[in-house]
Amino acid sequence: MNPYKDISTTSNKTVRVFTQDVDSHELVWHRDREDRIVRVLEGSGWKFQLDNNLPIQLNEGDVIHIPKYEYHRIIKGDTDLKVELYKIVDNLLEESSNRKESVVKEMAKSDVQKVDQFADKILNPVDVDLTSKHFFDRLNDPRNEKDINQAELIGFFKRLSRSKKKFIEFLDTYKQVVATDDRTNINIPFMKRANRAIAKTIMRKKNFATPNKRISI
Repeated sequence: MNPYKDISTTSNKTVRVFTQDVDSHELVWHRDREDRIVRVLEGSGWKFQLDNNLPIQLNEGDVIHIPKYEYHRIIKGDTDLKVELYKIVDNLLEESSNRKESVVKEMAKSDVQKVDQFADKILNPVDVDLTSKHFFDRLNDPRNEKDINQAELIGFFKRLSRSKKKFIEFLDTYKQVVATDDRTNINIPFMKRANRAIAKTIMRKKNFATPNKRISI
């Protein structure tokens, strides 16, 4: 469920409301696939923050340009927040109600940790490591087209566990191996360090090219 409600649309804008009762944990860092212009209609105490920037106070009448693929968030205030939202596509303002909402849905690090623990259990004695910053950034990269979710990763490691013996043999012999899920087109290159299989990155791509040994699952 979205942490907001769209209360009206016209030919060129959507009016969106974030209520004062929204759970702050729902106001997550996220990115959008197109530039957006937001105008504040009303609200008190709310703030807006772009990645690597300090939060700024939102005041009635403020107009904010949000570049596509830039991480950003809003910080809960004291009253309801009402804004006008415009999407910019090919340098043209486009009615947001005519396009499917295209927020890049981020997978939380806590969800990745749960997948990590699940993978450790079913691939024991291999210690699967999904903690690298590059892996997490690439997991939430818009170039995946379709967002990679927790259920897909659980399914990935379930299928990989059926080839556990081969996976361990390849790690021991070649030190690096790419696991490819033909069902979801998810590819994860692993690198062996002691008893750990470190996931270097992740990508949803059909016909993923690699010079390393591959396991199809």
